[in-house]
Amino acid sequence: MLLKVTTQSKNESESTLKLPPGPRKVPFIGHLHLLASYNPPHRTLRDLALKYGSSLMHLQLGEVSTVIVSSPEAAKQILKTHDVIFASRPSLLATEIICYDNTNIAFAPYGEYWRELRKICTLELLSIKRVQSLWSVREEEFSNLCRWIISNEGSSINLTERVNLTTYEVITRASIGKKNEEQATFISVLKEVIELASGFHICDVYPSIKLGILFKFKEVLPPSDMPNGSNSNFTWCAKQDMFSAGSETSATTIDWAMSEMLKNPQVLEKAQEEVRKVFKEKGYVDEIDFQELKDPKYWKEAESFIPERYLESSVDYKGNNFEYIPFGAGRRICPGMSFGLANVELPLAMFLYHFDWILPNGMKPEQIDMKESFGATARRKYPLYVIPVVKKPLQVK
Repeated sequence: MLLKVTTQSKNESESTLKLPPGPRKVPFIGHLHLLASYNPPHRTLRDLALKYGSSLMHLQLGEVSTVIVSSPEAAKQILKTHDVIFASRPSLLATEIICYDNTNIAFAPYGEYWRELRKICTLELLSIKRVQSLWSVREEEFSNLCRWIISNEGSSINLTERVNLTTYEVITRASIGKKNEEQATFISVLKEVIELASGFHICDVYPSIKLGILFKFKEVLPPSDMPNGSNSNFTWCAKQDMFSAGSETSATTIDWAMSEMLKNPQVLEKAQEEVRKVFKEKGYVDEIDFQELKDPKYWKEAESFIPERYLESSVDYKGNNFEYIPFGAGRRICPGMSFGLANVELPLAMFLYHFDWILPNGMKPEQIDMKESFGATARRKYPLYVIPVVKKPLQVK
């Protein structure tokens, strides 16, 4: 978790602020050089936090004074106890341009406008009822994915690519309402937007030059792309939020879940056994029966993939336990939690029920490359290739 620290005056020196500990900084760039390493930034930050501060650590990123929060106790103070103070998010160049001066729910400043946006999302766009009403879309698209996998039985397939494509198709239909001729173009453009918006722009860490760059960008934007408070602007932002927050995260979660299970065959076998037991009588997977189915200080063997730990723990994923907050917590907790879970649970259950999985070229589980890449999410650096073997044929209901 990254927090900006804003000083009251340029004349106020940092020495007067009670900042958390941190490494020595370099003039002008501060600690930016520490993030320019081979490791993804989140792993670099973890290593630095272990060395300089188990709860709070200070980094100077260019002109921006930043505090790294890395313990559940500190996260609770920020996201629950003092959540109003920290409810707004920093304004980034990419989001100002793409999201019409941060008028979307993800980056809109905390206030009345943001509260109205969130109300629309939670009561209409992403309500439990709305998510449940889209079950047929999920079932159709992920069944089509399974049919494609079956047609390639015995061959090495790029599972990462196919999962990404199908997840985008599900969200396109959920946001637009139906398949259309422009769907492929729409998906391509949004994927590029998400890719370009990932990470930092130079003016995000040197805000003194931001105004000039932002002005130049707006000079070349056509009038139709300028923020004007219109319904079309809001509609675009809402769709973009669904794609950027829903597709990338869901597809990446599925990808890593399959990677971790393939790397840990005993876990894969146990998961397959449980899923096949639950859906044995039906002969197919649906969402009705799903209900049957870390920091070393808080999680035993935190760096190991041990999904059984959640069966023995009362810790949930809904923002109540700050050891584990995949959807965030507090006022800014993800409003699309139910939508995201639905887009992950169904395909994973289908993969476990219908297929056995073999690694290509005689690869052993321990040889799977688990490197991460830096972006909007911590995706796999390299696609996951697997060989599917049909175990349970896909039935027509």
